[in-house]
Amino acid sequence: MSRKKRKSRAPGRASEPVKPKRRKKLLTFALLIVLVGGLAITAYLVFFSDRSPATQSIATSSFGNPVRAARKAKSLDELLKISPERLKNADIAEMNLLCATGLRGAESLDVSKCLSRLDEWAARVKFETERHLYRVTDSRYADHYRHSEACLRAEMLLQVLQQDLGIKYDMTAAHSFAFNDSRVAFIHGMIPMPGQTIADTLGGTCASMPVMYVAVGRRLGYPLKLVTTKGHVFVRWEGKDHPNPAWRERFNIEGSGDGFGSFDDEHYKTWPFKVTDQEVQVNGYLVSLTPMEEFAQFLAARGHCGLDNSQAAFAA
Repeated sequence: MSRKKRKSRAPGRASEPVKPKRRKKLLTFALLIVLVGGLAITAYLVFFSDRSPATQSIATSSFGNPVRAARKAKSLDELLKISPERLKNADIAEMNLLCATGLRGAESLDVSKCLSRLDEWAARVKFETERHLYRVTDSRYADHYRHSEACLRAEMLLQVLQQDLGIKYDMTAAHSFAFNDSRVAFIHGMIPMPGQTIADTLGGTCASMPVMYVAVGRRLGYPLKLVTTKGHVFVRWEGKDHPNPAWRERFNIEGSGDGFGSFDDEHYKTWPFKVTDQEVQVNGYLVSLTPMEEFAQFLAARGHCGLDNSQAAFAA
C-alpha cells in the first residue's frame, strides 16, 4: 500500500514523511507545553485567587475544611493602618499575636510559625470530629450532644485541643491574674516555641483560651465569636444565619479550664462576678464582639501588660 503524501510547500515537491526522531521531539514539545500550561493555571490559583475577597476570609462554605485567612500585616504598625472593612476578614490569631509582639514573654515569638501550628491543630480537630459525627444520631451519644451537629463540633473542638493536643489552663494565674508576662494574656502562651513541646508552655487563661478556640474553629468555618462579661471572656456559637442548616444554632461555650461547658447569658450575670443590667448595657457585656472590638480587646491587653510592668507611658 502506498503512503499518502502531504502537500508540499514548494510546487512539484512532495514533503517527506515525519521521521521517528522528529516525531519524538514534537511529542516532547507538546507535552512540555501542556505541563507549562498546567503550572501556569496552578500558579494563578495559588497566587491570585487567594487575593480575592471571597478567599481572604475564613471559608464558611467548606463546612469543616481547614482554611486560614490570608495574612493582613507583618507588624502591629501595619495592622493598625488597616481599614475596618479589611479587618473583618483578618485572622483573629494574627491580630492577637501581633498585639503581643515586643512585650515581655514574647521575645522569641514567631507569628508565622504560630499560625502554621494552628493550621496543623485545625486539621487534627477536623479529622477527629469527622470520625465522630455519627454520634449525633447514635442513640448511645445523641442525647449528650443534644442531637446537634453544632454542639458536637464545638465540644470536639475543645476536647481535641485540651485532651489530645495538651492545651491547658495556667494554674499560676488562677489566684493572681497579672499581665506582666504576655504569655498569660495572649495565645502564644499555649503554643510551643522551637525546641519546646506543649508540656513546656505556661498554658492559657480566660483572656487567651477563648481566642484559641475561636482561631482554630474559624479555620474550620465555625461561626464562633468572642463575648465578654465582667472579668471574663467566653465563646459563642453564633450560627443562626449560617449557610449550613446543621450549624444554625446559638449557644455559649465555656472552656476556660478543663472540659466543655455551655451556659445561658443569665449565668454570666452572676459568674465570675455579679453584674447589673446597667453594667451589661454600659460595658457591652454579653454581646458578640465584632472584629474591630476583638482587636480593641487585644490592644487593651497589650496596655495592661505594659501597666503591670510599670510602663505607664507605654500603656497609655
